[in-house]
Amino acid sequence: MEEQDITVLRDKLVALNQIREEFIKLELDPKYGIFYDQNVSPLLLSLLNLSYANLNFTQSASLLNTINNSKNSEIKDLLHLVYNIEEISENIFCELEKQIKALIKSYNK
Repeated sequence: MEEQDITVLRDKLVALNQIREEFIKLELDPKYGIFYDQNVSPLLLSLLNLSYANLNFTQSASLLNTINNSKNSEIKDLLHLVYNIEEISENIFCELEKQIKALIKSYNK
């Protein structure tokens, strides 16, 4: 995962956080708040934690690459982990979009 990918993921998280803040400002019916707390918030938190982990693993792989006695297999393992986390993050992001659309749709009824 390149730094550009991490930046894109961070920007998406910032945008999602702004959406959350806008939902709070709407003073929704409590059932929408419950929906948000149960369906949206855990996904946001998971995505945020995965992005932090990915950033740390990417930095670790980069640092290992600069050490002369580090094994290539260790670096490859970290990079595979980074790509796996990225794939999981993309799946969570897709589910998060579905949940936000469902929330908006139910609010507009």
